[in-house]
Amino acid sequence: MKNDENRRQTAIYARQSVDKKDSISVETQISLCRSRCEGSEVSVYTDRGFSGKNLRRPGYIQMTADIEAGKICRVIVYRLDRLSRSVGDFSKMWEIFERHGVSFSSISEQFDTSTPIGKAMVYIIMTFAQLERETIAERVSDNYYSRIRTGAWPGGKAPFGFRNTRLLSEGHSVPSLAADEHARTVRKIFSEYADSGRSLASIVRELSSDTSPACRQRTWDSRALSRMLRSPVYTSADRSVLLYYKDRGIGSVSNSEEEFDGTFSAHIVGKRSSKTAGNNPVSQWTLSLTNFPGIVDSSVWLRCQHRLDQNRPVAGSGKGNISWLSGLLCCSACGYSVRIKKAGERRYLSCSGRHSLHICRVRSFTFRIGELEQIVTSCIAELLSSAVKMFHCGKKRCAEIEEEIRGLVKSCTAASSVSMKYINRRIDELEEEKKRLSETDFSAPVASPSLFSADMTSHQKRETAQLLIGRIEIGKRSLDIHWKTDR
Repeated sequence: MKNDENRRQTAIYARQSVDKKDSISVETQISLCRSRCEGSEVSVYTDRGFSGKNLRRPGYIQMTADIEAGKICRVIVYRLDRLSRSVGDFSKMWEIFERHGVSFSSISEQFDTSTPIGKAMVYIIMTFAQLERETIAERVSDNYYSRIRTGAWPGGKAPFGFRNTRLLSEGHSVPSLAADEHARTVRKIFSEYADSGRSLASIVRELSSDTSPACRQRTWDSRALSRMLRSPVYTSADRSVLLYYKDRGIGSVSNSEEEFDGTFSAHIVGKRSSKTAGNNPVSQWTLSLTNFPGIVDSSVWLRCQHRLDQNRPVAGSGKGNISWLSGLLCCSACGYSVRIKKAGERRYLSCSGRHSLHICRVRSFTFRIGELEQIVTSCIAELLSSAVKMFHCGKKRCAEIEEEIRGLVKSCTAASSVSMKYINRRIDELEEEKKRLSETDFSAPVASPSLFSADMTSHQKRETAQLLIGRIEIGKRSLDIHWKTDR
C-alpha cells in the first residue's frame, strides 16, 4: 500500500482567466505551490484564459482523468477560487477526491484536508452546497406553481392534440398551448368513449392499427389512453367541471368560481408524489385554469369521467384472490403476463401482450381456470411425492454404502495385491457417492405426499406455488411449468 502511495504524484493546479498586472500569474502560482510539495513528485496542470465559473477546462479535465486513473494522491492550488468559483462545482470535485483518496490543499486559505480542521472546512462547504441545491430546487418549484397559478403552461412537451406556443400577457411573453392538426383525432377519441359504449381496449386497437402520421408516432395502450381522457387540459373548464372536482374532494382551486366560464381549459397540480412516484390523494391536488382554450366540450369530458369512475378494477385482482395462480402465468407466444380476470362468476385468462400492448396474436386460451388449477395441483403433488421418494431412497442408499464399505474393509486381510487395487478403487467410489448423499439432510422427518392437496387454503397454495414455480407458460392448447428446482 505504501509503495502504491509513493508512486502517486502531487498535482499542482494553476489557472488565470485574464493576464492583468494585479493578478497572480500561472508561473507564480506554480512556484508557490512547489514550495509546499516537500520534494515529492509533481505533475502540473494549467488553464490559461479559462474562467472558474464552470469545469470545462482542459487542464482540469486532464487532472481529473489522472486522479481517476490512480496517478494522483494530493492536489495543491494557490487559492480555492483558482480551482472553482462555484460551491456546487467544488462539491462535485470533493466527491471525486474522496472516492480516490486524494487530499486537497489551498495555500492562501491554509486549507488542507489531510488535517481535521481542513476536513471540517470541506464539510462546511458541502453544507452550503446542499443549501444552494435545495434553494435552486425550491425556486424551480415556486416558478412552476407560479406559472400554473397565472394560467401559463409550466413547460415540457405539449400533450397530444396541442403544440407549444407563447402569448403576450401584460407586456411579457408567456408559454401556452394551442390546438394542432391532431385535435380532430382527440375529439373523436373523447366522443367515441363517451357515447359509443366502446371500451378503452377497442379504441386502442383502432388507434394502433391507424397508419396516419399522428397515430404512428405514438405508442397506444389502455393506461395512456385513460390518462389522456382524465386530463382537464382537453376540456372547456366550466362550473360543471369545477363541481366534478369538488365532489371528488379536491384540495384547492386557484381561481374563483366565476372564472370557470368555459373560456379556458384547466390543469391539475400535485397529482403525483415526487417521493413515492405514486398518486397523491385528491385532497392534495390543486385545480387551476390555463391561458388557452380546451378542445373538447365539457359535457363530453364529464361523460368520459363518469365511465372511467365506473371502470375501476376489482379490489384485490392480481393478488391471488381470484386464483392462487395469479402472478405465475405468462403467454408462450409473446412472453407477457397472463392475467386472471373475473366477470360475474366467470373467471377467464387475458394476455396483457394482446389486450394492453396489442403485440400478441393469441386471442384466447382453451384452458379453464379450474382445469388449470387442477393440472398444476397434480404436478406439484407429483413433484413433492418424487422428492419424498428420493429422500427415503437416499437414506436407504447411505445405509447400503456403509454396509458395503465395511464388507470391503474386512476382505482386505485376505486380498491379493491385484484385489486390493480393485477394493481401494471401489471404496473411493462409495465414499464419493456417500459424500454427495451427505449433502442432503436425512435426519429431519418428512411428511407424506399430501403436502399439496385440496384441503389447503388458497393462500397456502399460493405460497407453495410461488416457492416451487418460476413461471407457467400457456399457449392456446399447451402448458409448460418452469420449476425453480430446475435451475
